[in-house]
Amino acid sequence: MLETHKADSSLLGNNGADNKIDNQQERRSIDLSWVAGIIEGEGYIGLSRHVVGYLQYTPRVQIINTDDIMLENVGKILKENGLSYFRKRHFVDKRVKRKPCHDLVICGIKRVIKTLELIIPYMRTKKKTNAELVYKFCLERLSKSNKFRKYTDKEHNIYKELRQWVDKDSWIESPETIRLTVKTDDIVQT
Repeated sequence: MLETHKADSSLLGNNGADNKIDNQQERRSIDLSWVAGIIEGEGYIGLSRHVVGYLQYTPRVQIINTDDIMLENVGKILKENGLSYFRKRHFVDKRVKRKPCHDLVICGIKRVIKTLELIIPYMRTKKKTNAELVYKFCLERLSKSNKFRKYTDKEHNIYKELRQWVDKDSWIESPETIRLTVKTDDIVQT
């Protein structure tokens, strides 16, 4: 179950380097560049495709990780910048020797626009291209007066362009990591 999560403010500021940064704008820039790096390395930026009687694309930014403290820090920075998010914990079978995963999710057109406006300037990998495409999709969708209207060819083409990153095989190898990811038809993964 998704829930709004509050970050513990005591998690940041525990090292000497933090005390040397007096300028609030510089600190904000450093924090946002760190969040952008986490999203580039551990995150997902894309459009989920759902068919529930009708076609629906949902823009989302997501980080799944076993390091809850890292996600607490990301959440604190997002909150400081006026961004909403949800946290979810994935429970694992105790018989399986795996660490529990934690999820930080930002979804919805307005939330994703605000997030991408803050992090795109700090992005450096191929995910920046995907972030820009998702941003373009969100602006296109938001510019229409009726959000329940059918998707335009332009919006479908943005989704298709995001999908082109996904290999046709059932397994893909991410260019930034060596892990293999199962391909699904309903989510564009980067």
